Amino acid sequence: MPRNMNNQRALAAWRARACAAAVACGAQIFCLGAGIAVPLGLNAAWLCALPAVMLAALLAARARGVRASLGAGRNMERLRALLLCAVMLFSCLLLLAACVSLCTQTLLSHARVIHCAALTLLFILLAAIPRMEGVCRLCFALRLFLPAGLLLCMLTLLPRGAVSGLFPLLGTGAGPVSLGALCMLPAAAPALMLLLPGGEKDAGMLPRPGFFALRAGLGALCGAGLLLLPALFSGYEALRTQSVWGARLRLSAVGGGQKPLWHMALLLTQFAAMTLGACALLCAAEEAFSLAFPRLQRRRSGLLILAALLMAGLRLFSGIGYEAAMYAAPLIALPVPLLLLPAGKRKRKAADR
Repeated sequence: MPRNMNNQRALAAWRARACAAAVACGAQIFCLGAGIAVPLGLNAAWLCALPAVMLAALLAARARGVRASLGAGRNMERLRALLLCAVMLFSCLLLLAACVSLCTQTLLSHARVIHCAALTLLFILLAAIPRMEGVCRLCFALRLFLPAGLLLCMLTLLPRGAVSGLFPLLGTGAGPVSLGALCMLPAAAPALMLLLPGGEKDAGMLPRPGFFALRAGLGALCGAGLLLLPALFSGYEALRTQSVWGARLRLSAVGGGQKPLWHMALLLTQFAAMTLGACALLCAAEEAFSLAFPRLQRRRSGLLILAALLMAGLRLFSGIGYEAAMYAAPLIALPVPLLLLPAGKRKRKAADR
């Protein structure tokens, strides 16, 4: 009986961690879709995001299939932990940049960009104090509220009878849509947080890869669905006039101005999903950083170092423009092959050397 109880607790912990990965995947797919896929594919941004949805599910399944011990005192494993930390940290930086861009276009339109960036980062740091377990439980508690709230607000704000047909949803052609789909693949990187150990004590407590693939895929699909809803009620001309990343992130722009309460509810739900995904990524980066350097677990030194790096990145984007984050997004995909390399092959390569 105690063993069954432990198994149930381990399964609940893995379910919460999978929900955190799902929230982060959905938020990143929506944010990168608004920044990359919309300028390329216009109304077909949702179509550009579908390969990233499938890749997120595959990465989640593969991540739990590898089950390599990161850190582990070996140089190769420590390097992998640092690479995973870099992927999680840069993904968090992209979500923070999206939050700042949206904030400067809505709630704090007259404030300085660097002040918005500092306040956003401070909020993320306060939410990261309970560590990964607390963030995962919060994601699990909101797993139904976030997509349901976004859908309800969107359907309430969308004007009736404005759908112009199915053909505009196919975009401007196969070339731009294919390029947008290729650029959207790094949006699936948050699923790699499932590479981190979840505290399981034996292999019997670890669910099958499909357990994680289903949840990560559903979260990513919600992010793609957010790109579809504005496309149903917006034409090419409306999307072409939005040259700022924050304006494209603003879902409430598709509705009318007669329902300010619903506009605010939609905006706050957007911020909740994006900041929660960024917080999960920051906690995952801290875990990976602590696996590479275990001494950083004392007094949360790793979190303070990562926060300083995030602030430096936001300061850089404030100077050169947050649109520059879109050009750096493909760098997320570079370490993925090494992170997913099976442990047996790494040992054989080390022995050959």
